[in-house]
Amino acid sequence: MYIALRSGLAERVNDKESIVRSYAVIALCKLIGTEDPDDLEFGEQSISEIVLDSLCLDPAVSVAHFIF
Repeated sequence: MYIALRSGLAERVNDKESIVRSYAVIALCKLIGTEDPDDLEFGEQSISEIVLDSLCLDPAVSVAHFIF
């Protein structure tokens, strides 16, 4: 269940709608403390990396602004 939720949210971070991306990042933020780095596949981004990349690289200013 956790893996399906995590991967679904990670996909939504790249959605075409900025509001969907915003909510995906918010949901991923709630999961950051639950992730064990030892469980990640080789080369797989951690949740914190996904969130930071999204906040830094998202073309819509509203994504980062909506979260903070």
